[in-house]
Amino acid sequence: MKDKFRLIFVPFVVTLLSLVIGYTFLHWLLVIETELIQFDDGIVIGVIPGLVTGIVAVAVFASKVKLFSFKVDEPKKRTGLVILFFFLLCVPLIVSLHYIDEAAGAMTQLNTIGEIKEVEKTKFYRVKDFYLDLSKASVYEVDGVGGYDEIDYNMSIYLVVPMFNSAEDTLQGWPILWLGKKYSKSVYNLESQSYRDDEFDQFFDEFDEIFNDTEYEAFSYLRRISYPNQRGMFTNTVLNNPYYPGRGEVLEAFYEPFEARTGNLLLWTVLSSLLSA
Repeated sequence: MKDKFRLIFVPFVVTLLSLVIGYTFLHWLLVIETELIQFDDGIVIGVIPGLVTGIVAVAVFASKVKLFSFKVDEPKKRTGLVILFFFLLCVPLIVSLHYIDEAAGAMTQLNTIGEIKEVEKTKFYRVKDFYLDLSKASVYEVDGVGGYDEIDYNMSIYLVVPMFNSAEDTLQGWPILWLGKKYSKSVYNLESQSYRDDEFDQFFDEFDEIFNDTEYEAFSYLRRISYPNQRGMFTNTVLNNPYYPGRGEVLEAFYEPFEARTGNLLLWTVLSSLLSA
């Protein structure tokens, strides 16, 4: 029993810590800090770490599970153990990547939004003085089915609002940049186009109420959009704007306190790692 503990548990803990710490550091370095890797978030936070974890699980544990004896279906049960090790390694890693995505990055304080062109590029910004021209906002609608066996009908509305230093600047120039906000909703897919049309109409009515009730000027901070697929959606929203088509970068607005941006992700990283071990 002690030999099994030494040959299974100890390598697992070492592999788990090495994978979470090492891969998270590489993610920070290559994706966040230097931006050398530019893929969609589903690939960077899902597919690639999943493949790496799968390779590690097979390389480290495929031979070690032979220590376990089963009365029947030994190959299937040993394969099941390797799959179990894969999930026990993969879940803490992916939670850790979500955490570092939210936590990493410097904050810059701007007196006016125009100063963003004069300072070093950072991930987060607070802005003291700016003007949002809500009358010239535009939206971009996206919908589609997804999930296992396409059971979900997913709807998104991307909103962009032109930002200026002052209201006077709207008379003589283009926006310095755009404030962006994404709204999403998912419902059960009944495979009826009329049902999906009704659901999207209801979703848009809900968005319209939110748009009219929201004080968009009261954002806590702005964040650069990291992943190409997200940037692409907001870019399409700018291109869809009839007043200033195709000009300027979009920064996503957040309204919760900056200190709360990671939520409980750090706690879940620790807990998932402890539970896996």
